[in-house]
Amino acid sequence: MIDKENVEIKKFFLAATILSCIHSALAGDDLRMESMRLVDIAKIDQIVLLASAQGMFPKGGQGDALYPYFLECLLRADKKNIANIYSIKIANDFTRSEISEMTRFFTSPTGKKYVELNLHATYKSLGVSHKIEVSEFSPEEKKHFDKFLNGSIGIKVKSLNVIDDN
Repeated sequence: MIDKENVEIKKFFLAATILSCIHSALAGDDLRMESMRLVDIAKIDQIVLLASAQGMFPKGGQGDALYPYFLECLLRADKKNIANIYSIKIANDFTRSEISEMTRFFTSPTGKKYVELNLHATYKSLGVSHKIEVSEFSPEEKKHFDKFLNGSIGIKVKSLNVIDDN
């Protein structure tokens, strides 16, 4: 004979386990969405894609007949795959609090300026014309950037190899 009370307890624990798994998956998905937002804000996908051209053509493609075609292809590439890879890496390597702090920095005026300076320098090194006009950091912005960069999160961010500390 089946003990109905025992079955009900097992059903309860099974339901609780399933709900816990769903909650964990949704929490992970939420963290992944936050990290994807960070990738977008910091333009990590664009920087990584352009940096790959720097690696392949360290002299900006000078004298290489294929360079203009490669660069055109690169600039038109779908950046979603790179964004997905880095959002997963960020979600795995950083806590929710760290992602929030990075998002705050990269949405600050200094963080936004850093992203534009980084893109400008990358485009310039590739010999690509672009519409990014940005001035160098002011002493106050440089101080804010250095504080972020030399903090515990900045050091972890540098490990992603998408932030230039110069």
